[in-house]
Amino acid sequence: MRLLLMRHGQADVANMGTSRDHLRPLTVQGVEEVVERAHLLKSLMDQPRLIHSPYLRARQTAELVHKHTGWPIACVWADLQPESDPVALEAWCRDQQEDVILIAHMPLLGLLCARLIDEPGRICPLVTAGVHDLQMIEPVGSGVFHLLRTYD
Repeated sequence: MRLLLMRHGQADVANMGTSRDHLRPLTVQGVEEVVERAHLLKSLMDQPRLIHSPYLRARQTAELVHKHTGWPIACVWADLQPESDPVALEAWCRDQQEDVILIAHMPLLGLLCARLIDEPGRICPLVTAGVHDLQMIEPVGSGVFHLLRTYD
């Protein structure tokens, strides 16, 4: 099973750190970096499920990946917000059997990646539109992952 952890593209700074943070859209540069990344990702996987945060910038990122790869958007998941707990997500990831792309935010994705590669307490940073490419190397359930590569 392959798991890609993708950070949304660059977002507008207006409303950052406010109660309207969830409404920040992608910038023109953010759109360009997501489209470029989508073309690269298409060569890595066949038909992963796209699951994204409810935040506008993550939804826009998922829609662009869908548009440029044809991969289906499976759902919006409220647990993919920037300050969500990576522990619950870790258990979910370890139980997956199909390839998945989670599109969300830092610090969540960095903390989740570190837990999945058995380095809790560390953070694996991602630039905007960056991707951690992980491969499950143990059976489903125990879900031990290896970090194949980070695309910056």
